[in-house]
Amino acid sequence: NQFDMTDHRDTALDITPLFGARLQIISSRNNHFSLPKEASIKSIEKFPFISFFPEYAVGSTISNYISKNNISLNTISYISSFNTLINMVKANIGISIIDSFAVKDDNDLCITNIIDEIPLRKYIMISKKNRYIPPQSIAFKELLFEFIPPKNCISLLP
Repeated sequence: NQFDMTDHRDTALDITPLFGARLQIISSRNNHFSLPKEASIKSIEKFPFISFFPEYAVGSTISNYISKNNISLNTISYISSFNTLINMVKANIGISIIDSFAVKDDNDLCITNIIDEIPLRKYIMISKKNRYIPPQSIAFKELLFEFIPPKNCISLLP
């Protein structure tokens, strides 16, 4: 997340940028929050918010953004499990913020685009240089590149 290639100086590692993802607000399809198609994070302050722990990548991105912008979310729960977070949102307990590729075509969720200028979350692949790579790993890497970027993401491949 937020990896800057100019900071990379470890010559023993290969760093391959994969894709960049934006954050989005999710709510239950049957929600009583009446979120529009686009909203700012400030506009969701009053709603019950379900968050990943601040130590997690998405949680950290959101925590940093709200503290820099003097926003106070109504966090009702911190979650470590993606599935638990999604199930709580579907149960209409609250809303949350996740990466744009994390939920695909789920009829039980509403997606709201965030209009704030939050940095693109960057995903990379790190591997050791000059190391034997088993055929299974090579096949996985080739398969992975066929699906980069995921839906709603931006390719960072060179």
